[in-house]
Amino acid sequence: MNWFVFAARNLLRNQRRSAVTILAAAFGFTAVNIFGGFTAYMFDNLRDAFIYAGGNGHLQIYRTGYKENATTDPGKYLVPGELYQRLGQLPEKDKRILLIAGTMELSGQLDAGDRAGIFFAKAFQPSHRDIFYRESTTLGRGASFLDKGTALSDDNPNEIGVTNGVERILGLSLGSDVALMSRTVDGQINVVDATIRNTFASPSSELDEKLIVLPLKLAQDLMQTDGVGRVAVLLKHRRDIPAVEKSLRDLLASEGGGYEVRRWDEESEFYLLTKTMFNMIFGIVFLILIVIVSMSVMNTMAMAIIERTTEIGTLRALGLRRHGVIRLFAIEGALIGAGGAAAGLVLSVIVWLIIKIQSPDWTPPTIGRKVPLEIGLVPEYIFFTTIFLMVLTLAAAVIPARRASAQGIVESLGHV
Repeated sequence: MNWFVFAARNLLRNQRRSAVTILAAAFGFTAVNIFGGFTAYMFDNLRDAFIYAGGNGHLQIYRTGYKENATTDPGKYLVPGELYQRLGQLPEKDKRILLIAGTMELSGQLDAGDRAGIFFAKAFQPSHRDIFYRESTTLGRGASFLDKGTALSDDNPNEIGVTNGVERILGLSLGSDVALMSRTVDGQINVVDATIRNTFASPSSELDEKLIVLPLKLAQDLMQTDGVGRVAVLLKHRRDIPAVEKSLRDLLASEGGGYEVRRWDEESEFYLLTKTMFNMIFGIVFLILIVIVSMSVMNTMAMAIIERTTEIGTLRALGLRRHGVIRLFAIEGALIGAGGAAAGLVLSVIVWLIIKIQSPDWTPPTIGRKVPLEIGLVPEYIFFTTIFLMVLTLAAAVIPARRASAQGIVESLGHV
Protein backbone atom coordinates (compact mmCIF):
# COMPACT_ATOMS: atom_id res chain seq x y z
CA MET A 1 0.00 0.00 0.00
CA ASN A 2 1.30 3.46 -0.93
CA TRP A 3 0.44 5.37 2.23
CA PHE A 4 1.02 8.83 0.72
CA VAL A 5 -1.22 8.17 -2.30
CA PHE A 6 -3.90 6.74 -0.02
CA ALA A 7 -3.68 9.77 2.32
CA ALA A 8 -3.82 12.22 -0.60
CA ARG A 9 -6.94 10.55 -1.99
CA ASN A 10 -8.58 10.76 1.42
CA LEU A 11 -7.92 14.51 1.53
CA LEU A 12 -9.50 14.93 -1.90
CA ARG A 13 -12.74 13.37 -0.71
CA ASN A 14 -13.78 16.69 0.80
CA GLN A 15 -11.88 19.19 -1.27
CA ARG A 16 -13.52 22.29 0.19
CA ARG A 17 -12.69 21.37 3.79
CA SER A 18 -9.16 20.36 2.90
CA ALA A 19 -8.65 23.59 0.92
CA VAL A 20 -9.86 25.74 3.83
CA THR A 21 -7.51 23.94 6.21
CA ILE A 22 -4.56 24.31 3.83
CA LEU A 23 -5.36 28.01 3.38
CA ALA A 24 -5.41 28.50 7.15
CA ALA A 25 -1.96 26.94 7.34
CA ALA A 26 -0.83 29.02 4.33
CA PHE A 27 -1.94 32.31 5.88
CA GLY A 28 -0.19 31.39 9.11
CA PHE A 29 2.96 30.49 7.17
CA THR A 30 2.79 33.78 5.25
CA ALA A 31 2.23 35.87 8.38
CA VAL A 32 5.22 34.33 10.14
CA ASN A 33 7.59 34.70 7.20
CA ILE A 34 6.51 38.21 6.20
CA PHE A 35 6.84 39.39 9.77
CA GLY A 36 10.12 37.50 10.09
CA GLY A 37 11.37 39.15 6.89
CA PHE A 38 10.39 42.58 8.17
CA THR A 39 12.06 41.84 11.50
CA ALA A 40 15.28 40.83 9.75
CA TYR A 41 15.13 44.02 7.65
CA MET A 42 14.45 46.06 10.80
CA PHE A 43 17.45 44.56 12.57
CA ASP A 44 19.66 45.27 9.53
CA ASN A 45 18.56 48.91 9.53
CA LEU A 46 19.09 49.35 13.27
CA ARG A 47 22.51 47.75 13.00
CA ASP A 48 23.49 49.96 10.07
CA ALA A 49 22.08 53.03 11.82
CA PHE A 50 24.36 52.45 14.79
CA ILE A 51 27.47 51.25 12.97
CA TYR A 52 27.35 53.57 9.94
CA ALA A 53 24.88 56.44 10.39
CA GLY A 54 25.99 56.88 14.00
CA GLY A 55 29.65 56.56 13.05
CA ASN A 56 30.23 54.07 15.86
CA GLY A 57 31.87 51.29 13.87
CA HIS A 58 31.90 47.60 14.66
CA LEU A 59 34.13 48.14 17.69
CA GLN A 60 34.77 51.10 19.95
CA ILE A 61 37.82 51.95 22.02
CA TYR A 62 37.71 54.36 24.92
CA ARG A 63 39.31 54.87 28.30
CA THR A 64 37.89 53.02 31.28
CA GLY A 65 35.50 55.40 33.01
CA TYR A 66 35.00 57.63 29.95
CA LYS A 67 31.24 57.06 29.73
CA GLU A 68 30.71 57.90 33.40
CA ASN A 69 33.18 60.78 33.84
CA ALA A 70 33.76 62.41 30.46
CA THR A 71 31.46 65.34 31.26
CA THR A 72 33.07 66.10 34.64
CA ASP A 73 36.74 65.58 33.73
CA PRO A 74 37.03 65.31 29.93
CA GLY A 75 40.79 65.74 29.75
CA LYS A 76 41.49 62.75 31.98
CA TYR A 77 39.41 60.31 29.98
CA LEU A 78 40.30 61.17 26.38
CA VAL A 79 42.32 58.80 24.20
CA PRO A 80 45.68 60.61 23.79
CA GLY A 81 46.43 61.98 20.35
CA GLU A 82 49.69 60.04 20.10
CA LEU A 83 47.92 56.72 20.71
CA TYR A 84 45.14 57.68 18.29
CA GLN A 85 47.70 58.38 15.59
CA ARG A 86 49.30 54.95 16.07
CA LEU A 87 45.91 53.25 16.05
CA GLY A 88 45.16 55.06 12.80
CA GLN A 89 47.96 53.09 11.14
CA LEU A 90 46.33 49.71 11.91
CA PRO A 91 44.41 49.43 8.59
CA GLU A 92 47.78 49.31 6.80
CA LYS A 93 48.93 46.41 8.98
CA ASP A 94 45.66 44.53 9.54
CA LYS A 95 43.66 44.01 6.36
CA ARG A 96 40.57 43.10 8.36
CA ILE A 97 40.28 46.73 9.48
CA LEU A 98 38.88 49.22 6.99
CA LEU A 99 39.06 52.41 9.02
CA ILE A 100 40.09 53.82 12.41
CA ALA A 101 38.09 56.98 13.13
CA GLY A 102 38.24 59.27 16.15
CA THR A 103 35.03 60.81 17.46
CA MET A 104 34.16 63.28 20.20
CA GLU A 105 31.02 64.30 22.03
CA LEU A 106 30.79 67.69 23.71
CA SER A 107 28.26 70.25 24.83
CA GLY A 108 28.19 73.99 25.30
CA GLN A 109 26.48 77.12 24.10
CA LEU A 110 25.85 78.18 20.52
CA ASP A 111 25.68 81.97 20.08
CA ALA A 112 23.93 83.30 16.96
CA GLY A 113 24.06 87.04 17.60
CA ASP A 114 20.94 88.05 19.49
CA ARG A 115 19.98 84.41 20.12
CA ALA A 116 21.76 81.61 21.95
CA GLY A 117 21.04 78.00 22.87
CA ILE A 118 22.57 74.90 24.38
CA PHE A 119 24.13 72.45 21.92
CA PHE A 120 25.16 68.82 22.01
CA ALA A 121 27.75 68.03 19.37
CA LYS A 122 29.11 64.91 17.70
CA ALA A 123 32.45 65.46 16.03
CA PHE A 124 34.17 63.38 13.36
CA GLN A 125 36.57 63.78 10.48
CA PRO A 126 34.29 64.43 7.45
CA SER A 127 36.24 62.15 5.09
CA HIS A 128 35.94 59.33 7.62
CA ARG A 129 32.23 59.97 7.91
CA ASP A 130 31.83 59.62 4.16
CA ILE A 131 33.44 56.17 4.33
CA PHE A 132 30.95 55.10 6.99
CA TYR A 133 28.01 56.10 4.79
CA ARG A 134 29.52 54.53 1.70
CA GLU A 135 29.98 51.15 3.38
CA SER A 136 26.36 50.95 4.57
CA THR A 137 24.21 48.46 2.70
CA THR A 138 20.87 50.04 3.73
CA LEU A 139 21.43 53.76 4.36
CA GLY A 140 23.09 55.14 1.22
CA ARG A 141 25.58 57.98 1.02
CA GLY A 142 25.78 60.77 3.55
CA ALA A 143 24.59 63.56 1.28
CA SER A 144 21.12 62.02 1.28
CA PHE A 145 20.90 62.69 5.02
CA LEU A 146 20.95 66.44 4.48
CA ASP A 147 17.91 68.66 4.07
CA LYS A 148 19.87 71.72 2.91
CA GLY A 149 23.45 72.48 2.07
CA THR A 150 26.37 70.18 1.32
CA ALA A 151 28.36 67.66 3.34
CA LEU A 152 31.15 68.80 5.63
CA SER A 153 34.68 68.76 4.24
CA ASP A 154 38.15 68.24 5.69
CA ASP A 155 39.23 71.37 3.80
CA ASN A 156 36.85 73.61 5.78
CA PRO A 157 37.22 72.64 9.46
CA ASN A 158 35.22 75.65 10.72
CA GLU A 159 31.98 74.69 8.97
CA ILE A 160 29.31 72.79 10.89
CA GLY A 161 25.91 71.15 10.43
CA VAL A 162 22.85 71.77 12.60
CA THR A 163 19.47 70.07 12.97
CA ASN A 164 16.34 71.65 11.55
CA GLY A 165 15.24 72.41 15.11
CA VAL A 166 18.41 74.37 15.92
CA GLU A 167 18.05 76.26 12.63
CA ARG A 168 14.44 77.14 13.44
CA ILE A 169 14.91 78.18 17.07
CA LEU A 170 18.01 80.31 16.51
CA GLY A 171 16.86 81.74 13.18
CA LEU A 172 19.86 80.38 11.29
CA SER A 173 20.40 79.88 7.57
CA LEU A 174 23.11 78.44 5.37
CA GLY A 175 26.22 80.63 5.66
CA SER A 176 25.26 82.07 9.07
CA ASP A 177 28.20 82.79 11.36
CA VAL A 178 27.92 81.46 14.92
CA ALA A 179 30.14 81.17 17.98
CA LEU A 180 30.60 77.91 19.88
CA MET A 181 31.48 78.12 23.55
CA SER A 182 32.54 75.12 25.65
CA ARG A 183 35.01 73.99 28.29
CA THR A 184 38.54 72.96 27.44
CA VAL A 185 40.17 69.84 28.88
CA ASP A 186 41.63 72.12 31.58
CA GLY A 187 38.20 73.37 32.60
CA GLN A 188 38.57 76.81 31.02
CA ILE A 189 35.99 78.44 28.75
CA ASN A 190 36.90 78.63 25.09
CA VAL A 191 35.12 80.12 22.07
CA VAL A 192 35.56 79.33 18.37
CA ASP A 193 33.81 80.77 15.31
CA ALA A 194 31.96 78.55 12.85
CA THR A 195 29.76 78.79 9.76
CA ILE A 196 26.57 76.84 9.02
CA ARG A 197 27.14 74.57 6.03
CA ASN A 198 24.13 72.24 6.16
CA THR A 199 20.98 71.29 8.04
CA PHE A 200 19.66 67.79 8.66
CA ALA A 201 16.78 65.94 10.34
CA SER A 202 17.43 64.85 13.90
CA PRO A 203 17.30 61.09 14.63
CA SER A 204 15.13 61.82 17.69
CA SER A 205 12.79 64.59 18.86
CA GLU A 206 14.81 65.00 22.08
CA LEU A 207 17.88 66.11 20.12
CA ASP A 208 16.10 68.14 17.45
CA GLU A 209 16.65 71.49 19.20
CA LYS A 210 20.29 71.03 20.26
CA LEU A 211 22.19 68.53 18.07
CA ILE A 212 24.99 69.78 15.82
CA VAL A 213 27.85 68.03 14.02
CA LEU A 214 31.42 69.30 13.88
CA PRO A 215 34.61 68.38 12.09
CA LEU A 216 36.90 66.64 14.56
CA LYS A 217 39.56 69.35 14.14
CA LEU A 218 37.13 72.08 15.21
CA ALA A 219 36.06 70.09 18.30
CA GLN A 220 39.70 69.55 19.25
CA ASP A 221 40.40 73.27 18.84
CA LEU A 222 37.40 74.08 21.02
CA MET A 223 38.56 71.72 23.75
CA GLN A 224 42.26 72.52 23.14
CA THR A 225 43.39 68.92 22.82
CA ASP A 226 44.73 66.52 20.21
CA GLY A 227 42.97 63.56 21.84
CA VAL A 228 39.63 61.98 20.98
CA GLY A 229 36.76 60.71 23.09
CA ARG A 230 36.30 57.38 21.34
CA VAL A 231 37.97 55.46 18.55
CA ALA A 232 35.55 53.77 16.15
CA VAL A 233 36.90 50.68 14.39
CA LEU A 234 35.18 49.89 11.09
CA LEU A 235 35.81 46.38 9.74
CA LYS A 236 35.46 44.96 6.27
CA HIS A 237 33.39 42.01 7.52
CA ARG A 238 31.33 41.54 10.69
CA ARG A 239 32.59 37.98 11.03
CA ASP A 240 36.01 39.38 12.02
CA ILE A 241 34.66 41.20 15.10
CA PRO A 242 35.73 38.58 17.72
CA ALA A 243 39.24 38.15 16.31
CA VAL A 244 39.90 41.88 15.88
CA GLU A 245 38.46 42.57 19.33
CA LYS A 246 40.98 40.17 20.87
CA SER A 247 43.83 41.71 18.87
CA LEU A 248 42.91 45.20 20.04
CA ARG A 249 42.63 44.10 23.66
CA ASP A 250 46.11 42.58 23.48
CA LEU A 251 47.47 45.73 21.82
CA LEU A 252 45.97 48.06 24.41
CA ALA A 253 47.13 45.81 27.26
CA SER A 254 50.69 46.31 26.00
CA GLU A 255 50.05 50.07 26.27
CA GLY A 256 49.55 49.72 30.01
CA GLY A 257 45.80 48.97 30.03
CA GLY A 258 43.10 51.33 31.16
CA TYR A 259 41.12 51.01 27.91
CA GLU A 260 37.94 49.21 26.95
CA VAL A 261 37.10 47.55 23.64
CA ARG A 262 33.38 47.11 23.10
CA ARG A 263 31.39 45.52 20.29
CA TRP A 264 28.65 47.47 18.55
CA ASP A 265 25.87 45.24 19.91
CA GLU A 266 27.12 45.79 23.47
CA GLU A 267 27.01 49.56 23.01
CA SER A 268 23.67 49.87 21.22
CA GLU A 269 21.11 49.57 24.00
CA PHE A 270 18.31 50.64 21.64
CA TYR A 271 19.15 47.77 19.28
CA LEU A 272 19.08 45.22 22.10
CA LEU A 273 15.78 46.52 23.51
CA THR A 274 14.17 46.64 20.06
CA LYS A 275 15.38 43.14 19.21
CA THR A 276 13.97 41.82 22.48
CA MET A 277 10.63 43.49 21.77
CA PHE A 278 10.39 42.14 18.21
CA ASN A 279 11.39 38.65 19.35
CA MET A 280 8.50 38.76 21.83
CA ILE A 281 6.11 39.91 19.10
CA PHE A 282 7.43 37.20 16.79
CA GLY A 283 6.81 34.65 19.54
CA ILE A 284 3.21 35.85 19.90
CA VAL A 285 2.65 35.63 16.12
CA PHE A 286 4.11 32.13 16.16
CA LEU A 287 1.84 31.14 19.04
CA ILE A 288 -1.18 32.41 17.11
CA LEU A 289 -0.04 30.31 14.15
CA ILE A 290 0.15 27.22 16.38
CA VAL A 291 -3.36 27.76 17.76
CA ILE A 292 -5.04 28.53 14.40
CA VAL A 293 -3.39 25.74 12.45
CA SER A 294 -3.75 23.18 15.23
CA MET A 295 -7.46 23.90 15.71
CA SER A 296 -8.08 23.85 11.94
CA VAL A 297 -6.29 20.55 11.40
CA MET A 298 -7.83 18.92 14.47
CA ASN A 299 -11.29 20.03 13.33
CA THR A 300 -10.67 18.70 9.81
CA MET A 301 -9.37 15.37 11.08
CA ALA A 302 -12.18 15.04 13.63
CA MET A 303 -14.80 15.58 10.91
CA ALA A 304 -13.01 13.11 8.63
CA ILE A 305 -12.86 10.52 11.39
CA ILE A 306 -16.58 10.85 12.10
CA GLU A 307 -17.37 10.42 8.40
CA ARG A 308 -14.93 7.51 8.01
CA THR A 309 -15.61 5.60 11.23
CA THR A 310 -17.08 2.66 9.31
CA GLU A 311 -14.11 2.71 6.95
CA ILE A 312 -11.72 2.67 9.90
CA GLY A 313 -13.56 -0.33 11.31
CA THR A 314 -13.30 -2.10 7.93
CA LEU A 315 -9.56 -1.44 7.75
CA ARG A 316 -9.13 -2.74 11.29
CA ALA A 317 -11.16 -5.84 10.41
CA LEU A 318 -8.87 -6.44 7.42
CA GLY A 319 -5.87 -6.49 9.73
CA LEU A 320 -4.73 -2.88 9.93
CA ARG A 321 -3.41 -2.25 13.42
CA ARG A 322 -4.01 0.83 15.57
CA HIS A 323 -0.68 2.40 14.68
CA GLY A 324 -1.57 1.96 11.01
CA VAL A 325 -4.70 4.08 11.46
CA ILE A 326 -2.68 6.71 13.34
CA ARG A 327 -0.02 6.66 10.62
CA LEU A 328 -2.60 7.21 7.90
CA PHE A 329 -4.10 10.28 9.54
CA ALA A 330 -0.64 11.57 10.52
CA ILE A 331 0.40 11.45 6.85
CA GLU A 332 -2.77 13.30 5.92
CA GLY A 333 -1.92 15.97 8.48
CA ALA A 334 1.66 16.22 7.18
CA LEU A 335 0.34 16.61 3.62
CA ILE A 336 -1.89 19.46 4.81
CA GLY A 337 1.20 21.07 6.37
CA ALA A 338 3.22 20.60 3.18
CA GLY A 339 0.38 22.03 1.09
CA GLY A 340 0.02 24.96 3.48
CA ALA A 341 3.76 25.64 3.33
CA ALA A 342 3.76 25.52 -0.49
CA ALA A 343 0.75 27.83 -0.74
CA GLY A 344 2.19 30.07 1.97
CA LEU A 345 5.47 30.35 0.09
CA VAL A 346 3.58 31.47 -3.02
CA LEU A 347 1.63 34.05 -0.99
CA SER A 348 4.87 35.25 0.66
CA VAL A 349 6.53 35.75 -2.73
CA ILE A 350 3.46 37.65 -3.99
CA VAL A 351 3.55 40.00 -0.97
CA TRP A 352 7.31 40.41 -1.40
CA LEU A 353 6.86 41.30 -5.09
CA ILE A 354 4.08 43.81 -4.34
CA ILE A 355 6.24 45.62 -1.77
CA LYS A 356 9.26 45.52 -4.07
CA ILE A 357 7.28 46.96 -6.99
CA GLN A 358 5.44 49.60 -4.94
CA SER A 359 8.68 50.48 -3.09
CA PRO A 360 7.10 52.33 -0.13
CA ASP A 361 9.37 54.30 2.19
CA TRP A 362 9.38 55.00 5.92
CA THR A 363 11.47 56.65 8.61
CA PRO A 364 13.10 54.08 10.91
CA PRO A 365 14.04 55.06 14.48
CA THR A 366 17.56 56.52 15.01
CA ILE A 367 17.99 57.42 11.30
CA GLY A 368 15.87 60.56 10.93
CA ARG A 369 15.15 60.23 7.22
CA LYS A 370 13.05 58.12 4.90
CA VAL A 371 14.48 54.90 3.50
CA PRO A 372 12.90 52.25 1.24
CA LEU A 373 10.77 49.69 3.07
CA GLU A 374 11.81 46.15 2.29
CA ILE A 375 10.60 42.70 3.29
CA GLY A 376 13.20 39.98 3.04
CA LEU A 377 12.50 36.32 2.38
CA VAL A 378 14.82 34.71 4.92
CA PRO A 379 15.71 31.14 3.82
CA GLU A 380 16.26 30.00 7.41
CA TYR A 381 12.81 31.21 8.46
CA ILE A 382 11.17 29.55 5.45
CA PHE A 383 12.94 26.24 6.07
CA PHE A 384 12.19 26.05 9.78
CA THR A 385 8.61 27.27 9.32
CA THR A 386 8.01 24.55 6.72
CA ILE A 387 9.40 21.83 8.97
CA PHE A 388 7.55 23.17 12.00
CA LEU A 389 4.26 23.45 10.09
CA MET A 390 4.47 19.84 8.85
CA VAL A 391 5.32 18.55 12.33
CA LEU A 392 2.56 20.67 13.86
CA THR A 393 -0.14 19.47 11.45
CA LEU A 394 1.09 15.89 11.82
CA ALA A 395 0.80 16.13 15.61
CA ALA A 396 -2.61 17.84 15.37
CA ALA A 397 -3.87 14.97 13.22
CA VAL A 398 -2.49 12.29 15.55
CA ILE A 399 -4.58 13.46 18.53
CA PRO A 400 -8.05 12.64 17.07
CA ALA A 401 -6.59 9.65 15.22
CA ARG A 402 -5.50 8.04 18.50
CA ARG A 403 -9.06 8.26 19.80
CA ALA A 404 -10.46 6.79 16.58
CA SER A 405 -7.99 3.90 16.56
CA ALA A 406 -8.87 3.05 20.17
CA GLN A 407 -12.51 2.45 19.23
CA GLY A 408 -13.54 -1.21 18.94
CA ILE A 409 -13.87 -2.81 15.49
CA VAL A 410 -17.49 -3.87 16.00
CA GLU A 411 -18.42 -0.45 17.35
CA SER A 412 -16.79 1.22 14.35
CA LEU A 413 -18.51 -1.06 11.83
CA GLY A 414 -21.87 -0.35 13.46
CA HIS A 415 -21.40 3.41 13.36
CA VAL A 416 -24.12 5.23 11.41
